[in-house]
Amino acid sequence: MSFCQKCGTQLVAEAQFCPSCGTPVVNQATQTQSVQQTAQTEQEQVNYQQPVQPQYQQPTYQYQQGAQPQYQQPAYQYQGPVPSQYPPVLENFTKKVKVEGIIWIVIASLQAIFALYCFSNGATLSSSYYFREQASQCYFYGVVLAIVAVINFIVASRDIKNSKLYLEKPVGIVKKYKPIGGYIINIIYNVLFGGLFGVVGSIYGFYVRSLVTNNEAEFLSYEQQYLSKQNN
Repeated sequence: MSFCQKCGTQLVAEAQFCPSCGTPVVNQATQTQSVQQTAQTEQEQVNYQQPVQPQYQQPTYQYQQGAQPQYQQPAYQYQGPVPSQYPPVLENFTKKVKVEGIIWIVIASLQAIFALYCFSNGATLSSSYYFREQASQCYFYGVVLAIVAVINFIVASRDIKNSKLYLEKPVGIVKKYKPIGGYIINIIYNVLFGGLFGVVGSIYGFYVRSLVTNNEAEFLSYEQQYLSKQNN
């Protein structure tokens, strides 16, 4: 037996509305099922626990400053100039011979340039009938100047080469540089055809010769020592 939930009037079986107040009658089975579902839902809500979000912890870094390497500049101790294995007089002589060779190469180059100028000027003058004699003189002076330039080139190249050989083989130095005849001939044709440049080269040549003549005994001693070692 069931009663109206609103007014409490007794209801007949299978009644759909209350005869007293007209309230719809809820089936007992449906009501029981609804109550059970409501209770189950409430129980599930009670039992449900929201998942705990993981808390992110930023890692902490501890920087330990390492010891910086200290640069130590190497200590250099000056030991003084390294002594040369050659005698000072001989070494100084070879340097002067090399400088002399360079001077004569410069002079020979200038002489070669002037020789070309003479040839060019002679070619220009020869085109005119009235200047053929001057053209012949230009050609002659150009030929002579070219010959002098070639001779100076050869001598200068030989001096530079000998400046290296004299350190290892100090033989024939006095024999070559002591005679003055060659220097006189050299200064004459260089003054005539080399002008001021020839004078400079000849003066320096006399300076190198004086270095040999003033130390003639030492150069002869070096030559004798070298020959003795070669014979042994």
